[in-house]
Amino acid sequence: MRTAHAAHGGSAKRALAPTRRTVQPSNIPASRRYARGDELCVARQTSLAKLGNRPWRPGGDLAWLLLASMLAVARHSSVRVEGSDLHWSELGQGRPLVLLHGLCDSHRTWSCVAPLLARARRVLMPDLAGHGLSGRPDASYALEWHARVIGAWLRALCLDDLDLVGHSYGGGVAQWMLLEHRSYIRRLALVAAGGLGREVGLALRLASIPHLVERLGQPFMAHGTRIALKAAGGAYTPEDIAELARINATPGTARAFARSVRDVIDWRGQRRHFLDRIHKIGELPPIALFWGERDTVIPLAHAIEATSVIKGATLTRFMGCGHFPHRQDPERFVRALEAFLDVPRAYRARVRAEQEGGRTANMIRRFPCPAVRANLREGDGGGACDAV
Repeated sequence: MRTAHAAHGGSAKRALAPTRRTVQPSNIPASRRYARGDELCVARQTSLAKLGNRPWRPGGDLAWLLLASMLAVARHSSVRVEGSDLHWSELGQGRPLVLLHGLCDSHRTWSCVAPLLARARRVLMPDLAGHGLSGRPDASYALEWHARVIGAWLRALCLDDLDLVGHSYGGGVAQWMLLEHRSYIRRLALVAAGGLGREVGLALRLASIPHLVERLGQPFMAHGTRIALKAAGGAYTPEDIAELARINATPGTARAFARSVRDVIDWRGQRRHFLDRIHKIGELPPIALFWGERDTVIPLAHAIEATSVIKGATLTRFMGCGHFPHRQDPERFVRALEAFLDVPRAYRARVRAEQEGGRTANMIRRFPCPAVRANLREGDGGGACDAV
C-alpha cells in the first residue's frame, strides 16, 4: 500500500494529522466483546491471518462464514474531520478496501462479508457523518459534503491506491468521490447504488418532503428503522434491527437523514445523476456493479442501463435478492467482489457510444449534459486494458 508518508516523508503529515482515538462500542465490555454474527465480535485473541489459511468452499460454507464473523478482531477508531467525529471499524491487513453504507445504516451492514474480505485486505468501514457511531453536526449533508468528509478521512489515514465499494446512498458518495478524489481510487464497486437513474422507493420520495422528517421525524426514527429493515427480505436479524434502531434514535439522525435525502431525491425520484457529470472525470477506473434482481428500492434496470452506457462496466445479478445482496447472499457476493478486485488486469471504464440506429439518440435525450451528449456522438474508441 502506498501512503502519503511514503510519498512525502511523513513528518509534516503527522504534525497536521487530526487526533485519532480508539472507540469501543458502549454496549460491549472492552475486555471481552462477543455477539453472534457481528464483525465486532472478539473471542480470545484469534488471528485473522490464521482464518485466512482456510480455503474458500464455493459450494457454500455457512459455518465458516459464522466462524469468521465470530472470531474476526475488529479495530474501532474515530477522527475529527470537517467538523465531525467520524467513526470507522477495520479488519485485516493489505491493500485498503473501503466500504460505504447507505442511508440510516452503519458499518454493521458489512458484518456478513467483512471478515472474509479481510483475509487478504485491510477492510475499512466508516460510518458516514450523521450515521452509526459518527457525529451528527449541523451540516448540509449534501452528496459533495459527504464525499469531502470521506476524502478528509482518507487523507487523515494517509490512504491511497484503494478499492472503493458503495452500497445504495454510499454508492452515490462513491461516485462523487470519483469527481473530487479520483487519484485515490484503484477500482470502484457499486452495490444497488443510487445516482444511476430516476426511480427510487416511495418511502424515500416521501422523506424528501421539505422539513417533514427533519422537524418532526426524530421521535419516530427507531420505529421507522424497525419497519424498513423488517421489510428488507430477511437481510437483517432481529438483533441487527434492534441495534440499528437504537443507534438511529440518537438525536440529530433525522436531520442528517432528511438533508441527505432531500439533496438527491424529490417527489418524482432521484434528481442527481452520475452520468450527467461523468465527463468531468479524466480517466475512469474499472467499475463493477452488483445488484439484487428483486430490488424494490433502486431497480435493477438502472444497473443494466449503466452498463449499456459505460463501456467496460460489469454487472453481477443476484437472484432472489433485494436491496442488500451483500447480506442476503454474502458468500456469492464475496466471491464476485474478490473476482473483480483480484483480476490482474482490468479494463478502465469509459462512456460508450452506441452505433445501433436510434439508440444513440435515445441516450442523448436521456442525458441532457452537453458533454455527455458529445461523448455519445464521438464514439468509444475501444478502451485500453491497463494493470490497475
